Amino acid sequence: MDRFSEIDSRILRELLKDGRAGYAKIAGILDLDKNLVFNRFEVLKRKGIIIGATTQVNIYSMGFLGVGEIYFNKDRIDIDRLSEIQKNHIPDSFFAPDIANSCTIVKLLRNYEDLRNVKYLIREKFPMAEAKTCTWGGMVMNIPENLSFGLPDIKSGNESNTLKLIGQVTQKTPAILDAQDRKMVELLTENGRISFRKLAELLKVTTDTVSRRYKKLEENGLLKVVIQINPEKIGYNANLELRIEMKSGCNPLLAIQSLCNISDVFLIYETMGDYDLHVFALIKDIKHMFEIKEQIETNPIFAKIDMNINKTCLNTYPYGGQSITTIR
Repeated sequence: MDRFSEIDSRILRELLKDGRAGYAKIAGILDLDKNLVFNRFEVLKRKGIIIGATTQVNIYSMGFLGVGEIYFNKDRIDIDRLSEIQKNHIPDSFFAPDIANSCTIVKLLRNYEDLRNVKYLIREKFPMAEAKTCTWGGMVMNIPENLSFGLPDIKSGNESNTLKLIGQVTQKTPAILDAQDRKMVELLTENGRISFRKLAELLKVTTDTVSRRYKKLEENGLLKVVIQINPEKIGYNANLELRIEMKSGCNPLLAIQSLCNISDVFLIYETMGDYDLHVFALIKDIKHMFEIKEQIETNPIFAKIDMNINKTCLNTYPYGGQSITTIR
């Protein structure tokens, strides 16, 4: 683990909120010298802690209905063959092979038949496989700035309030992005800090057009740029995944609110299927894992929690094109 300071943590948190934030803006927020912010940013890049910048997007604006998940017991399936089938026959999907005793295919859905077709395909290829499914099609809370970076919790009062003051769910079916917006999102997913001037050159439009379109997407909650980091460089050693069933009659918004206030929980999906919520957190060690698990288990609104651990930590977080928060 590289040496990591509180100042570095604060700078990273601001960049995980807004990956396009300039040095002067960050310096103003944190009451630091602009040159100090620039120097620390360059150091973090040289150390391989900051490794890029990418996007969070509203999947509905990209023409998708939701996200489907199919997960299997590792012991009853040929993982290499399953990975090959996913790669060659299941578009708009990715494969997660090493979460504890299970492996998972995550599929962007243009309609709910997509999930059924994938399930039938897997059953045809693996008759003995036991597959469970769920659909991520409700609220999403994607909060990479909730990482503690292995340091004591140093959130300011404003940051804590941001997580507590959860408001209304944004419109679920926004207007579909046009071709130019989609191309801009694609370029920003590859390099979130690309200049507007370079984007304008690639899109063959004016810089003002790029700026106007970006601002509109951002203000409408359809696009957010975040930096990408290597969690292993700052003390994280595993990815914790929790599937949670709530007690009958509980408000999912209150459940998401409580989870947002647990440091290092970074992604929460409302799901339909065997569970109500799908939660992800980065953890440093076993002690850290049990601390997070205990905070969730002691909450009376949760009825059942199933937990898996990806023992190999993500070396790039977040990956490009994750779903953006749909709660304001």
